[in-house]
Amino acid sequence: MASVGAAGVRRFSRLVSHSHPNLWASSSSSRTWNVVVKGQRWNAVGQSQRKGIHQSSVAYKKKSSRESTSAFEDDEDDSPLFGVETGDLFTSEFGATPASTGTEQTSSTTTVATHTEDGKLTPEARLERFNKLLQFVGDRIGSKPVTTVLQVRTTAWQHLCQLATTREQLQQVTEFFPRWRDSKRSFKPQNAEAFVDRCVQLGCPDLALKVFGDHSKYGFDLNSLKAARHLLHALLETPIQDSVTLSALWNIYKLPPISEDLVSCSMLAYVCFKHGSKQSLTVANALVPSLQTLLEKNKPEEWRLGKGHKERAQDIFKQRDWVALTLSTVEENLKAQGVEVDWLSKWREAQRTTIAAPTA
Repeated sequence: MASVGAAGVRRFSRLVSHSHPNLWASSSSSRTWNVVVKGQRWNAVGQSQRKGIHQSSVAYKKKSSRESTSAFEDDEDDSPLFGVETGDLFTSEFGATPASTGTEQTSSTTTVATHTEDGKLTPEARLERFNKLLQFVGDRIGSKPVTTVLQVRTTAWQHLCQLATTREQLQQVTEFFPRWRDSKRSFKPQNAEAFVDRCVQLGCPDLALKVFGDHSKYGFDLNSLKAARHLLHALLETPIQDSVTLSALWNIYKLPPISEDLVSCSMLAYVCFKHGSKQSLTVANALVPSLQTLLEKNKPEEWRLGKGHKERAQDIFKQRDWVALTLSTVEENLKAQGVEVDWLSKWREAQRTTIAAPTA
């Protein structure tokens, strides 16, 4: 397989420079793409109940008596993210009642419904809780927090993402990311996954790309391969600049090389083949040997597709669907070039025809 020429790489990388000049400015585009092809690695370019987000005053005093940590102590809470109630996010100091009541007292004679008949928060209650939680977090983070009474848990970010219903609200949340870093706190993989999930659900994956692509401003690591894959999938039908920019972040955030990850490699090859320019096709073809090696290492039986709506809705089966769909385009393009693809056709056929093992 021929390596990518420096001139061709430079022309191809210009696709990115116009949309993301800050990310690509401080490193040679040619060097980056040569690393992709020859070194099989992306180089850095430029650079079960939920817990509440705070403790009661009594619990806080007991904790303080045992530890000398500040209000920003980390936690290991892995609360569910989406499709769950958030009524336990606030105690009475915020004027909110437990979610199970379904109403909030506004006077001695009237109440306001906070939940719909199916148990979900009403839009008004959701907005109120979003604003209260955003205020709560904002007052307690940064180099000079307004108050240090009650800690902010890392899961507060997941709850904020869950409560947000618009791009504008997610943008509000991102404005607080730098202050989390100023508090000497770091984001966990679950935070990255929740943020990407919500950006995709609300139709703004570009917002997630903006945040992860400007670490000097936001301080938010793309430290989850699951989140990176999800974001790459969400960008498949956007301009190729987005996918190339995201791919360059793999090495920056020390994720497994794309050439060693079947899901990521198949999607990036798809993007490059689909773009169809001379430079993108050169990169796509250069990824094919890695793709072939990955298919040899991964048995198609272990990548069987989901059966039925419930199973296919699971994340693991969604990713297998991504592989199946992107490999279909890869195969079509290789055939059009006259390349032998028996190895790819057989793998795809085995993946399609594998059925789930019967349960005991």
